[in-house]
Amino acid sequence: MKKIDAEILEQAAQWVVKIRSEPLNAEQQQQFEQWRNASQQHQKAWQRAQRLLSTLQCLPNQSQNILEQSEKKQQQHLSKLMILVFLSITATAIAYWQFYPAWNGDYSTKTGEQKQIQLEDGTQLDLNTQTALDVQFSERQRLIVLHYGEIAIQTGHENIDTYRPFIVESQHAYMQALGTVFNVRQLKQEQSTCLAVMQNAVKVTLKQNTQSRIIHAGEQICFDAQHYQVQQTLQPLQYVWKNKVVMAYETPLNDLIKELSRYQTGYIYVDSEVKNLKVSGSFPIDQPVQLRYALEASYPVKVHNYLAGHLITIKSTIHQVDSK
Repeated sequence: MKKIDAEILEQAAQWVVKIRSEPLNAEQQQQFEQWRNASQQHQKAWQRAQRLLSTLQCLPNQSQNILEQSEKKQQQHLSKLMILVFLSITATAIAYWQFYPAWNGDYSTKTGEQKQIQLEDGTQLDLNTQTALDVQFSERQRLIVLHYGEIAIQTGHENIDTYRPFIVESQHAYMQALGTVFNVRQLKQEQSTCLAVMQNAVKVTLKQNTQSRIIHAGEQICFDAQHYQVQQTLQPLQYVWKNKVVMAYETPLNDLIKELSRYQTGYIYVDSEVKNLKVSGSFPIDQPVQLRYALEASYPVKVHNYLAGHLITIKSTIHQVDSK
């Protein structure tokens, strides 16, 4: 299933706001029909919007109060924002159930949860948010099947007489540990697996390409079932998630929020004016209040919480100051 383009979803949200505010005139109706029939993606986006039109009257009371207390222009913007949020959530849910069955796995974590386990051979696994895996140990090998998510691994040492290779299987490849500490990431919304090696080395064999590579300590690489991407030097700041923080250094704000959103059950909207704002620092994954204080204290942004924290918006304060 091809993901609907975000711009088309936003256009659908704009049409929902127009239709809810007043009946379309003949010219607007023609424009709407042209937009809806522009492509198959436009049609699918509108089908999703139609389902929302019948339920928007059931929004929580808090959201209705927010709209009533705003000026008209702000009402329209927030209405469009909320509709866009619901459209995006619907798209995410459909993609999830289409491509990722409801695996619980031998070990799993929920959104925002992290877990540490120790296997029978002494291997230590750290599971990041939204992760599911199976452990399949046999006389011949030690296999970890990663269905989705992110794990940090410190392999246990077996007696040489009974040595069994330690292998992590993702959707795209088999990764054999060569006495090592490493990180494997295969997120639901990404069509690739990423490997980072902290100690020793890992041998990677793609599932649809017999070519293997050995990734050494201090290196990281992403790949799908057929191709390797460009190998890179290890970026240590990307792998401190076990400390319940996300580290940023001159990182676009939108990229930071995208990473933090993995740990949140709500939706975080970043205004286009500040998406590319470069930010640095240590940001907690489970304390949204501290995130708000950290951003507002150091950068020209304002963070708002709606719907009991299920909707967070981040906007620029520069134009607000200029307009006063």
